Amino acid sequence: MSEALMLPDTGELNRRIVIRRWTDAPNASFNVDQTFDVGISRWAKVEPVRGIASRMGVTTGEEPTHFFWVRFSFETPAEYFAQDRVIEYRARRYRILDAQNFQDADRFIRITTKDLGAIDAMTSGTPTP
Repeated sequence: MSEALMLPDTGELNRRIVIRRWTDAPNASFNVDQTFDVGISRWAKVEPVRGIASRMGVTTGEEPTHFFWVRFSFETPAEYFAQDRVIEYRARRYRILDAQNFQDADRFIRITTKDLGAIDAMTSGTPTP
């Protein structure tokens, strides 16, 4: 099976996600507060990761749980999806591990993520397992 068959169809980008910047800021109690910006919304295809966890051909200590596919845009190239950003989808938060302009074709970005858990609105959006 060729990689071209793995590209999503535009109609498969049917899940609404929010991409937010994650910032840790020290507070007066000598702890850290997690803050998130307003973020941007995008349509995406969501698929769970199956098989061995590997990124760029190297097995890693962090096991990815999901791929998110979004349309390529010059406003949000692969470099935009850095590790200081998270994706929120269906009341769960996912940390971005990496992102790539799939096949360098400027059509789709594949974002590799790890599920951090449910978003608890009572703790300012901090995920809980």
